[in-house]
Amino acid sequence: RMLLSLPGRILPAACDGLREALEQRGYTQREIIARSVHADVVVRRVEGAGGALAGKCIHEGKGEGSVRGIVQREYSILSRVRHPNVARAVDFVEVDCGCVLIMELCAGASL
Repeated sequence: RMLLSLPGRILPAACDGLREALEQRGYTQREIIARSVHADVVVRRVEGAGGALAGKCIHEGKGEGSVRGIVQREYSILSRVRHPNVARAVDFVEVDCGCVLIMELCAGASL
């Protein structure tokens, strides 16, 4: 399902501030690949990066309090890990209405 055709939206429930913050960093959404209670996981591409990235999007009404803290800690840990069997976290974007953890996209089933 392609969401680029939705005018002015990076996710159906995302706020304009989060969309703008992601666009300023060169991220564009391609499709939602998974959903959970707290997040949408989307395939993203970065200009000039040459590969696909996954973005775990915690958006308004879903990422309050401890969930945002957990995602921020996840970024803090995974951004320092260098191992061929661990997806690398490459960026963390946060604004008042949401946050996104950008990671390498790994093929295969969800763990």
